[in-house]
Formats: sequence, structure tokens, C-alpha cells
Amino acid sequence: MGTAVLAGPLRVTKHGPNCYNSALTSAGVLNHLRYVSPEEFGHILKSPVCREVSTQEVQPGDLRVYFYQAPGVQWFERILIHANVYLSPELSLNKMTMYLTSQAEIQKESEVRKNYQYLAESRVLTNREQRSFQCTGESCQTETKFYRCSAFVPLLQNSTGLYTHYQNAERSLEEYLTANPNFSDEDVQSLLNQASNDVRKFEHHLMVTCDFKSFPCSYFLQALESMKSQISLQQPPRDWLLKHFQNQ
Repeated sequence: MGTAVLAGPLRVTKHGPNCYNSALTSAGVLNHLRYVSPEEFGHILKSPVCREVSTQEVQPGDLRVYFYQAPGVQWFERILIHANVYLSPELSLNKMTMYLTSQAEIQKESEVRKNYQYLAESRVLTNREQRSFQCTGESCQTETKFYRCSAFVPLLQNSTGLYTHYQNAERSLEEYLTANPNFSDEDVQSLLNQASNDVRKFEHHLMVTCDFKSFPCSYFLQALESMKSQISLQQPPRDWLLKHFQNQ
């Protein structure tokens, strides 16, 4: 993996693209800007394109992943907290939140750790069996691991029909998420309608062709849920957008 690149010339003008998407697109693992859920991100980390590397092996362009594992609680799965692109021990290409006011930028990792080194004590974690856990004090401390990943898309392209619909949905979502702030409400709604239609087509073909037990169907299902979350996300009004970008 080479040096990480900033996530292209595209400007995000909608909420949604988050730390996981920023890390994956900046590192060349995924191609398009959109919301990526922790579940989808975890699926990619477990795929053949990614492998964990040690602190001695890590190099610029690798993924730095914050996660939490409840100490001594074997029944609780490890959960993902945050991800960025490693540039050096103290620098990352980082996007803090899913909001458009948070852009991918080079930041000191010490600043990132202020937000993600500890899990909030007020956060109650619930696993798949609906068992709950709440940390206190030092038991809230997160851990970091490093992963080296290559492009993920080639793994999907063998599923010709499904991949086409997946790609169409990603492209139309990105077009909507990077729409010019000066576009009228009608134009933006048209882009959202197109993205929604493409996501529905992807969902239809997924449901009629997949058993979801094997790859890539298992991944496509996670990607679909991310896309549906992106579609349903409430966006800022046009007047707010115009003021925001005029002040930049």
C-alpha cells in the first residue's frame, strides 16, 4: 500500500460519508463516497483484501482502527469505534463525524485520541442476544489495530449482475452527496429520487439472487443496509448549505 491520498476532488455537500468511508476511499479500498456502517466496515476488514499488521509493520496508507472489547466479558463481541488512515505514529488522515462540516483532513493523532481513546461511560452496549454491558473508568479504554488493505471492488466484480446494480447505487448516491449547493431543491430531490430508485433495484436483485450465507452476498447485504441508512438521513436545508459554503 502506498501513501494515502486525500479523498479525491469531490466536495461532500450532504451528511453521511463517515470515518469508515473516508478511511476506505482514501486508502483506495472503496471507490465512492457514502455512509458505511460499522458492520459493513467490519465485513471488509475480515475479507481477503485486508490483513492485520503489527505496529512494527505499519506504514503510511494502512488503516488505523479503534475498537472496544469489554475486558473479561467473553460473550460481548468486539465493537468498532472509529477508523482513519495512518500517515505516521502521530498523524492521520481523519474524518471525525458523518456530518458535512467534518471534512477528511490531516490531524494529530493525539487530537483523535481525545475523542476515541475512551468509550463514554454513559453508553450502554447491547449485543446480538440483547445482553447489556456498561463500562466504568479504565475498563472504557479502547484499543487500536492496523490493517493493510487493497482494492475491494475486484472481489465483487465476478457477481456481474449484482455488482452492476451495486455500482449504479453507489454512483447515484455519490452524485447526490456531492451535488452543488446552488442546485435547486427540485434538482437535489431528483438526484435523491434517482439514488433511491437505484438502491431499490439493487435490493430487489439482491433478494432474488442471494442466500446471504456466502461472500459476496453477505457483504452486499451489509452494503445495502448502509445505503438505505444514507437515503433516510435527514439533510440540512439549502439556505444553510449556501451560508456554510459561502463562509468557507
